[in-house]
Amino acid sequence: MKILHSSDWHIGHTLCGKKRYPEFSAFLSWLLETLSREQVDLLIVAGDIFDSSTPGSQAQTLYYDFLSAVKTTGCRHVILVAGNHDSPSLLEAPAELLKDMGIHVVGESPEQPPDTVILLRNQEGEEEAVVCGIPYLRETRMRGMLPGESLRDKQARLLQGIRQYYQEATAAAFALREEICQQKGGRYVPVIATGHLFVRGGYCHDEDGMRELYVGTLAQVACDAFPVALDYLALGHLHREQIVGRTEHFRYSGAPLTLGFGDVGQTRAVTLVDLERDQRKICSLPVPEFQSLLRIRGDTDAVLAELHLLIAAGSRAWVEIEYTGEFWNYDLRDQLAELTEGHELEILRIRYDRGHHPGLFSQGGAEELSALAPADVFSRCLLAHQVSEEDRVLLEACFGDILLSIDEEDGSADEDPLAQAQKPELPTGGVVH
Repeated sequence: MKILHSSDWHIGHTLCGKKRYPEFSAFLSWLLETLSREQVDLLIVAGDIFDSSTPGSQAQTLYYDFLSAVKTTGCRHVILVAGNHDSPSLLEAPAELLKDMGIHVVGESPEQPPDTVILLRNQEGEEEAVVCGIPYLRETRMRGMLPGESLRDKQARLLQGIRQYYQEATAAAFALREEICQQKGGRYVPVIATGHLFVRGGYCHDEDGMRELYVGTLAQVACDAFPVALDYLALGHLHREQIVGRTEHFRYSGAPLTLGFGDVGQTRAVTLVDLERDQRKICSLPVPEFQSLLRIRGDTDAVLAELHLLIAAGSRAWVEIEYTGEFWNYDLRDQLAELTEGHELEILRIRYDRGHHPGLFSQGGAEELSALAPADVFSRCLLAHQVSEEDRVLLEACFGDILLSIDEEDGSADEDPLAQAQKPELPTGGVVH
């Protein structure tokens, strides 16, 4: 069986306000061509199909147009599982209809782990793969809620719940394979599992577009939670392609598009897996770059020089500028706007080195967030973005009205014991970055 493993499409994602539908469309067209060229039998998408739990009509149109075209490639099976960005109910709404097309969708994790097991058959009706289609496992489903628990206890129970879920699901899959093997005279049937979670040792970047990651906490699942006897583990959630725990067949395919400037220069890929009884071949297929993203770092002269070269070459890149000049350049935005006017190259974001930024950063270094009032943080943001004095006065007044309304709502909630109990605790520390 030949498998193509992908994940983290994030259809509908925007970058600094720029819509990226042409990129998503180009990727999905390329993927259809790849499925046909490589004669793929099974496509696995390991979560975060959409960037939002409420994707727009254009995002859904791209998704369903793609699914309707998969059969034309010769690919017999598709398995899609929900990620933390996806709405389980939205994905599962057409599940029964899609199943008739060989497309299996798992949005919410079943109460019983063995119910995740999907048996795939070939054109002759013979069993050809057993798949544990496991989506993003939500905390409340894994560990419930116990009063008085510490954060460490909650995380420990969450990890134990995830581990037990995978153990029960894969045990059912192996039992089914053994049954098939006995009935069909030793017929080889691979066992595959999916997952959308953070496996300990996985690498991510704080600017690669990811949210809700348990980085630096206990809530990272150890690699030994997954049976090494699996023929392949298709993971999603981390946006960089990587092997997990030095186990060659436990893999993240990574996101097919560069979702943030922090991952500029990283190769995007999908994973191709060829499973046979006595061997397993795994390789990466690079995804073409459909929209160039660049990061330019330096002082005014260095930035302008680099931009001149790009414009002369006819670049259509989206660019992030990181200004590191020793002295504050108040005219930088105007200079860049004048330089790029009439050209296809676009500057999406200008960042300033924290060591020379007079607005957000104090000369004494990092500040404790608890020492600043919300109005102070807002004022510094306005200054950092070079908002005019006239607009700043108006925006600060509006922000003051918002703070007042929040204080009034908090006051009314304090009178309600239930509402008070449900109010989240706010952090007392933290550093302004």
